[in-house]
Amino acid sequence: MTAWSYTIMGSTEADIYYFRIFSFIQSKLSKEDRKHSRIPDSIINVCVETNYDDLVKLTFDQKSRLAYQVFGVFLMKHGAKMTDKVKELILNNSRWEDEEDQLLEPKDKSERLYYLSDFREKIENYVEGVKTTVPFESPDDVVQKLRKKGIITTNYPFIVAPERAPIDHLIKE
Repeated sequence: MTAWSYTIMGSTEADIYYFRIFSFIQSKLSKEDRKHSRIPDSIINVCVETNYDDLVKLTFDQKSRLAYQVFGVFLMKHGAKMTDKVKELILNNSRWEDEEDQLLEPKDKSERLYYLSDFREKIENYVEGVKTTVPFESPDDVVQKLRKKGIITTNYPFIVAPERAPIDHLIKE
């Protein structure tokens, strides 16, 4: 899987997990609710609450620490329900100790530690009903940042963000 950033959502793997959660939510909505061009958080939150155990099972079935992290991002983004037990699962699956030896470059380690620590703090302090934003960098954001630093000097519109070392988030049984 491609990684372009060490934010929680900085990889194609994270995008896939987010898409699975959102697709699950959409599948549970009524035809009327699906007519919205953008589904209101209030509708998403009712759906999350109604299908909470199934969402936790969906996350568990991914057998990935990143799936738990993405689930946390999704819940916080919408101000949705997050039980203490799910907070604990997310925190247990976002420990620095599980990742620190995977990145060799000091700059990469530092960046991931920063974003992971920020994420964990937000999970620990999360209050249901309060939307909480987790830092996110799209591939285009990375390209724009590198242009500002002078690392990418062309203005050609279709520049792909440089790949970063991926992190293995697989939960080994």
